[in-house]
Amino acid sequence: MSHREQILILGGGIAALSAAEAARQADPERPITICAEESHYPYYRLRLSFLLGQSFDKESLLIHPPAWYDERNIVVLTGRRARSIDAERRIVTLESGETIPYGRLVIAVGAAAFLPPLPGTELPGVYTVRQVDDVAAINTDLRPGRRVIVVGGGILGLEAAWTLHEQGIAVTVVEHGPRLLSRQLDAGGSRLLERLAADEGITILTEADSMAIEKGEGVLRLRLADGRTVEGERIIFSTGIRANLELARSAGIAAGRGICVDEWMQTSVPAIFAAGDVAEFKGNLPGLWSVAAEQGKRAGRNAVLPQTDWTPYRPAAPSNMLHVFGIKIFSLGAVSSGVTLGDEEASAKEYKKFFFSDGRLVGAVLMGDLKWANRLKAAMESGRDFSGATGTMEAFLAALADE
Repeated sequence: MSHREQILILGGGIAALSAAEAARQADPERPITICAEESHYPYYRLRLSFLLGQSFDKESLLIHPPAWYDERNIVVLTGRRARSIDAERRIVTLESGETIPYGRLVIAVGAAAFLPPLPGTELPGVYTVRQVDDVAAINTDLRPGRRVIVVGGGILGLEAAWTLHEQGIAVTVVEHGPRLLSRQLDAGGSRLLERLAADEGITILTEADSMAIEKGEGVLRLRLADGRTVEGERIIFSTGIRANLELARSAGIAAGRGICVDEWMQTSVPAIFAAGDVAEFKGNLPGLWSVAAEQGKRAGRNAVLPQTDWTPYRPAAPSNMLHVFGIKIFSLGAVSSGVTLGDEEASAKEYKKFFFSDGRLVGAVLMGDLKWANRLKAAMESGRDFSGATGTMEAFLAALADE
């Protein structure tokens, strides 16, 4: 089979791996190559925050051992950064000058951690957490009693803060918005979370805008807009991601905040697909592991099959599950609008809130007891009408139990 038939997958994350796996399942013979910038085989990026402050074996993070790829005749090139795409000739050029031809291309190069343009972000001790090597660098000489500032009150920032706290590190979370997890929790849920953080001895600063980082005697100082300063030996920014669009631009591929894809995960250029954190579908870039995996499957499968056999990507409602500050949290869908039903204020360690539009569930928050999580996901996916059962918590949960 010629190089013109090769499926080339750029990237080394879950979208790239899922694309390769789906492509191989759909076509046992087609040449498949993964070309990854990192020097590691695809690994569980979701686990990175949980490795802060402790020793770990990088090999234990791998999703599959190298032999798994060999058995499936999937070539993996690590430590190779793609520089440009010649869509007309169907050739990818690497930074080294090496060229790789392809028949179909899947771009799954992900996103980079966003570092706000503040003075001092170039100082030693300032980090983001996006790759396994970032964690290894942060952990150098990080021991109990040290102080770490985490900038960002989203999921990854709070997971990092909780992991460090459990390792005996003094943690301060700095969030520019009015509350924590503003995309996953309603106001009541955020209040409970902030109270639990305080109970654990974690300092939470909300509505705190970072202005600059300054170097002190053996410490870093984060200066805030209101004049306060926070000190620590490390500062970790968890302030979102930005899609890596350089390759798309080199090939003239349409892009907004991400590479624009249709329901087949195909870009504006024929024979080029995109998936994962780099892909923008109907204006959305969820930045979720589960979404990247599903998009990768669709892109990889469609890349090896004739168009008549393509299957579309159908996004599910976004959901998140995490465990921070001693409480389990489940968030589903839109949690900021519609008719609401649930706790006005949280109990000691439990909270429920449900959101409806025209009788249908559009969002949910569970904190503490997550036993309803799977039924809530099923109810939202089915579009079930709960009209008549949204008057009381008891009525809704009884109806949900019949799902």
